[in-house]
Amino acid sequence: MAPSIFIAIAGGAASGKKTVQAALQSTLLSLHTGPAEALTIELLHQRDFRRLPTSASGDADGLGCDSPHTLPQRTQAAELTGTRLSQRVCAETYDLDGLAAHVRRSHSTVVIAEGSYLLTHAALLALAAVKVFVDSDADVRLARRVLAQSPARLQATLEHHVAFGKRNYEAVVAPTKQVADIILPDARPDGNGVLLIASGVMDDIVKAVGARTGAPPRGKTHESKGVLCEADLTMGMPTYYETV
Repeated sequence: MAPSIFIAIAGGAASGKKTVQAALQSTLLSLHTGPAEALTIELLHQRDFRRLPTSASGDADGLGCDSPHTLPQRTQAAELTGTRLSQRVCAETYDLDGLAAHVRRSHSTVVIAEGSYLLTHAALLALAAVKVFVDSDADVRLARRVLAQSPARLQATLEHHVAFGKRNYEAVVAPTKQVADIILPDARPDGNGVLLIASGVMDDIVKAVGARTGAPPRGKTHESKGVLCEADLTMGMPTYYETV
């Protein structure tokens, strides 16, 4: 059986990763012209591979999934700073090896995973056919987090952002833009970026479906309906996904 086509979506907290993930699923299904059962899409979330129960995590107190409060009691977070603290939070909070193993075992045609740290993990990078970074403005991301909290949690959310969240993004998450295939400047589900990614992988999907069903490979079954202009991608990134 052909391996799943793995799409990894990363970005800062509240950047719109889940929005892009859902939009990609919808767009891929709309572009698929074969039998519905021939294309199966599995959605994965980094938060589902936590090493700690939710009650002990930063999510429980509204501080977000990348909080130093998620560290086990044996870890003295106060003794760590900057990149070292962020890397420890990632390693001790999330089982990314388990996520990679799940992708390898998946029987779905396409697996789309989202999470801030996905592009920091070597095994996930090796598995990913497409690596996406959602690059939303820092002020917008913080505003989304503030609006999502109750008034009682507002101060804690801002304190966490100043003490850890901002530094964690700059030290660990933001540098992964360098390994992304495509950087989306926003998370608009109807934007050209999502269509670009979906169109770029459709030929791979056709090949994967053929390998699973035993059907002979066919030529291109679609044409891309939109192309990102140079301003839509950051410098150094390709202006068009190469498989299209």
